[in-house]
Amino acid sequence: MRCYLPLILHCLLSCDRVYCSADTPCPTSRSGSGCTTDVVDQTYCTADTDDCARRNIPDKAIKSSEKSKTAPTNLKLVYFNGRGRAEVSRLILVAAGEQFEDVRLETFLPEDKAKTPFGQLPVLEIDGKMYAQSVAIATYLAREFGFYGETNLDALRIDEIVQLTQEIMNAAYTAYFYEPDENKQAELIRELQEKQFPRYLGYYEKLLKDSGTSYFVGNSLTLADLIVYDAVFSFLQRAYSIDGFPRVEALCQLVESLPNIQTYVAQREKTPF
Repeated sequence: MRCYLPLILHCLLSCDRVYCSADTPCPTSRSGSGCTTDVVDQTYCTADTDDCARRNIPDKAIKSSEKSKTAPTNLKLVYFNGRGRAEVSRLILVAAGEQFEDVRLETFLPEDKAKTPFGQLPVLEIDGKMYAQSVAIATYLAREFGFYGETNLDALRIDEIVQLTQEIMNAAYTAYFYEPDENKQAELIRELQEKQFPRYLGYYEKLLKDSGTSYFVGNSLTLADLIVYDAVFSFLQRAYSIDGFPRVEALCQLVESLPNIQTYVAQREKTPF
């Protein structure tokens, strides 16, 4: 470690923001510019650093705000004629301004199920190849089109909020669609209205307060914002309330005010789920 000390000091003095590995020399930069080199030999340059070379960066290290150079050109999202488990993926594609085929099925027969990976919807077809599982699809699209933060910690926070939201949505699906006993169903719905939904709103409110911005992560839209917006929208359609949770309300208004989302929501068919 001792032999690398001069090199590290050189790096710290040569660039505004530099993190160098022991075998990574600091790139030359103009006065006042900034470069960042992390411990896996990845260089990111600020806008005014045109002479900072970007070297071989592993795919996983490329910031998610950058659209993939291999972005698919033919996307088909297949689901029922409702928001349900596919709506977050639709919202991502709409927010990104991406063209996609929005296939909405009225029936899903055994022969249709046999054509899907796991006999379930939604499925996403990418250049003719089919993929399943709603969270996996939404996560892929968010990564692909720049709605997954800029760091692994951003992604961790987003994943945390996605899984948190899955919990309350699964509880809602159980209460409204899966419980056959009417008395038990009424009890589950009452529990949702009086305890569970307000509790999760409290979690969201705190997360938004801690973020210090209008979004859950950073200063721009991510999958976390879209999944919470969609969940809250679904509850509001059933006459739930978000009174007393101003940050959640402001987030939902912000998401719905985005031009692409606003146009889509205004034209979207009203469905029971």
